[in-house]
Amino acid sequence: KYRADHAGLSLWNGIYDISSYSIGIELVGYHYGKITDRQYAALKRLLPVLQRIYHIPDRNVLTHSQVAYGRPNRWIRRKHRGRKKCAMNFNRYKAGLRGRWTYDPDVRAGRVVPDIQLASIFYGYGTRRFAKRSNVISRFNTAWSIAGGDYDDCTTVYKLPDGRVITGDKIEETIGWDKIPVGTVVLLNQNVEEFKNKGPIKIITEDNTAWSIAGEKFNNSTTFYFFPDGSIRRGNKIKDWDDIPAGTKMLIGYVGPYRITPKRTPFSLAGFKYKHKKVIYYLPGDGVKTGNDVKNFSNLPAGTKMFLPIRLRLRSAKL
Repeated sequence: KYRADHAGLSLWNGIYDISSYSIGIELVGYHYGKITDRQYAALKRLLPVLQRIYHIPDRNVLTHSQVAYGRPNRWIRRKHRGRKKCAMNFNRYKAGLRGRWTYDPDVRAGRVVPDIQLASIFYGYGTRRFAKRSNVISRFNTAWSIAGGDYDDCTTVYKLPDGRVITGDKIEETIGWDKIPVGTVVLLNQNVEEFKNKGPIKIITEDNTAWSIAGEKFNNSTTFYFFPDGSIRRGNKIKDWDDIPAGTKMLIGYVGPYRITPKRTPFSLAGFKYKHKKVIYYLPGDGVKTGNDVKNFSNLPAGTKMFLPIRLRLRSAKL
């Protein structure tokens, strides 16, 4: 007999093993990314049906983050909330839910200790210092507060300020958890081999999403998407993240586009770095290429566009 273990290590109102007492609904998306309007619309149709059949009141529609708990670890010495933080972006009102719990019954009963961040979001008490979420290590933002129970998983990637990439299961033996430098970026659910592609042009696949590639920068104005149909859009202009096709290419941390014309040459924009491997060109009919991969600069097709990395030192001060 098949039995889903959708809740994993879980506890709610004194009941352990929530998978045996609940229905699991999976919302596919990116950590820290917004749940889409289409997903909320689907929930507003699905939830009333399930609630009517199984007599479930609004307040008992719970997120994974509310019911999951973790065993003692290097950061917290008791059983605790915070093992899963993927539901911090869930808006109950947009899902059609009105009733809710105003406290965590297991924290109140002393079965687990609270996670301050989750307590603030779900129940409205405690400090709101963590209300602005980030996937970058800081003095107060630890690997645990970002990744929860996945902090030491092999699919959690730590990108250090010096450029090194280390998976969660290798941190202890490589640098140690107390030596992770401030500024380290933490990315969850990574295809590690694809992530280690150091070139500036990234490719979205079925397993490698915009979030897994760019983290919280996936919807920035400096992140560009080159769709298979030839269209180009900035991250902050994309509203529907459900239908980003596989094969879409990405640039992260760029400005542009700058249209190349006879009077506006690559050299006039980037100086001697116009052939640099981090300077990107979009050539109609030929796609996205790095500067060192463009064969003939004397005969660029009409409509060619240049994209410049924010951090590249340019000879030209004016773009």
